[in-house]
Amino acid sequence: MKQILLIAFALAGLVRAQQPDSEKITSKIIPVHYVNVNHLANLVSIPGLSVKSDSQMSVLVVTGPEHGVDAIEEMVKKLDVPPPAEVVSTIELTGYLVSGSTQARGDEITADLSSTV
Repeated sequence: MKQILLIAFALAGLVRAQQPDSEKITSKIIPVHYVNVNHLANLVSIPGLSVKSDSQMSVLVVTGPEHGVDAIEEMVKKLDVPPPAEVVSTIELTGYLVSGSTQARGDEITADLSSTV
């Protein structure tokens, strides 16, 4: 059993050594700040690349050819943006209620309101 594992590892090393530099397999951890990391993983998946998401750590782990990993990183940068700021409008309204009567009252009118009466 050990011999089979050693042969498998040796063959994997040979296959990997024969790949050109442009096809080297790389992994990258991409942090996600604003959007749902699981939805984002579904959006940026590309055939030939492994995209795994972890919602607790808010990261994507991308594995594949370097150019593909870089392409996914660029997509994440464009999609992981803060939501638009809420526009809050404040309106201040002041109203005055003035009441008048033709009947005489015993109350004396203040000097501020005498011109209005």
